[in-house]
Amino acid sequence: TRLQQLAERLNRLDEQRGKYMTVSELKTEVFGIMQAFNRHIPAEEQLRRYGEVRNQNGSEQQQKQAEMALNQLINRYQMIRAGKQ
Repeated sequence: TRLQQLAERLNRLDEQRGKYMTVSELKTEVFGIMQAFNRHIPAEEQLRRYGEVRNQNGSEQQQKQAEMALNQLINRYQMIRAGKQ
């Protein structure tokens, strides 16, 4: 993943004296990672968001999104257990 690649790059630079990553390069990487995160929000984040708005207006949509994310995880888990992937 991009986050893992960024962490590895930072670790490599940390080991080399005099090497660095510019703020601009770091911002570009973080922006790309955030874009990817926003395209596919993990189930844990969906649950956290639902917990925040649970008793407010608009929570039904957040609940549906959280349920869908959890169902996707369950379906993926069942496929792996069944040996289909």
